[in-house]
Amino acid sequence: MAVETRNPLPAGRYWIDVSKEPVPFGTWQGFLAAFPEHVHVDATEEDESFAFSIFTTTKPLVWPEGIGYPSIAGPGIKSRSDTVQRPNPELDVTDQIPTVKELVSGIGDTVKMVAVVVGIIVAVKVLSSGRSKKTGVT
Repeated sequence: MAVETRNPLPAGRYWIDVSKEPVPFGTWQGFLAAFPEHVHVDATEEDESFAFSIFTTTKPLVWPEGIGYPSIAGPGIKSRSDTVQRPNPELDVTDQIPTVKELVSGIGDTVKMVAVVVGIIVAVKVLSSGRSKKTGVT
């Protein structure tokens, strides 16, 4: 996710997780209070240590120092959980075993390939044996 470091902060949709320590949290609340007509808070989530917000700005605004930079929030960002990067889930062992359909499909493709190769070999033999009789070579 891209962090927006330009100042003034361009108009757009962002998310930020601000520490509830008095200075950062107070600075964040001051920013919101300073631009009520140009900042709309779309969603908030809080725990003991942090306040998460998704917000939209309607014009470029001076971004305050001391609270970090916001991240650009695409339309898929609707909550804090959408911003957390997680590893892909591990596959269950049964997900790695091919199905009967996959096995049969693979066998069918192999049989077709063998048939093509055998056909080419037979065609080459037939054509080469016909050539040697016409030219009189044994």
